[in-house]
Amino acid sequence: YTVYAQVRLEHMLRRLQVLQEAAAAQTPCMVLPGLFLGGAVAADSHHILRHCHITHIVNATEVSRLLSKAGLAG
Repeated sequence: YTVYAQVRLEHMLRRLQVLQEAAAAQTPCMVLPGLFLGGAVAADSHHILRHCHITHIVNATEVSRLLSKAGLAG
């Protein structure tokens, strides 16, 4: 029973994190028809992407920041 409760709690915490991120997501701004500008949370929100009919994303984050966040920076 303890393992089941732990797995269930972890699942609930993951869902809560997704809901928090979705609540903080801002809809990207349309720059031109079919071209949007937005932040990382919006880019990771499948609901927002589908709603805006966005099919491709260009990431303009500095490579060093990505490596650092992933724990790969030297």
